[in-house]
Amino acid sequence: MRVTLQGGAGRVTQTRVHDRRSVRAWLIIAAVLGGAVALVLLGFWMVPERQSDIWVEIVKSSAQVIVLALAVGVVGAVLRDRDAAREEVRRRQQFLAAFVDEIEAAYDSVKTARRLLRAYGFDTPTNVSVSVEQVVGLRTQMALLNEAELAFETHARKIRAVPGPYGDIAAELVQELTSIHRYLNAVLHEWFSDTTVIATGSTTVALSGWTAFHAFVGYDEDAISAFTDGLVSHVVAVEALAGAIG
Repeated sequence: MRVTLQGGAGRVTQTRVHDRRSVRAWLIIAAVLGGAVALVLLGFWMVPERQSDIWVEIVKSSAQVIVLALAVGVVGAVLRDRDAAREEVRRRQQFLAAFVDEIEAAYDSVKTARRLLRAYGFDTPTNVSVSVEQVVGLRTQMALLNEAELAFETHARKIRAVPGPYGDIAAELVQELTSIHRYLNAVLHEWFSDTTVIATGSTTVALSGWTAFHAFVGYDEDAISAFTDGLVSHVVAVEALAGAIG
């Protein structure tokens, strides 16, 4: 389930609810003051010989009621603000958790494609004829890798367009996601340059010049370092940044 931060319509609704609460609070205060005045006037009418005392009581009672009403209003406002702040934090945490989940899902797709490309034997070019299963596997996993790359690119574009929900580190998130997008795009560019280079009966020698691809699927130290620098480190950075603004 995708969670989004409260937008303009939500803020308008929240403002209206706050206004209704304020009106209700003032109506209650007015009712209390009105009741107090009514009781004093009743006493004034029933005991006219004590008019001076009644006026003193009016002043005292009114002062007490006003102080009490203001105190209740202040406490109520503080409690409402605290609850609103807690709700905003909860919504923000849900939003960021959903964002991180989507980033991790795209990252898992990349890892899955990488592992299966290795399993199909594309980590090392050979003169062995390629099977139908290998051709289908290559095309399927490159399509999966393309979807993951688009996911990272889309997130970077959305944050750039609407940075508000991400706070002061929106630019850093865009930078990290863009680095991932460029790394995967380099791998995909080699594939898109000639998607028919691998066909049934051909060999994987034709992939020898695909440096970015082999840096992606390779087992050697340089390939692992390239995968870490191009993807893993940036995913970790994105998760750390999202946690920092939660």
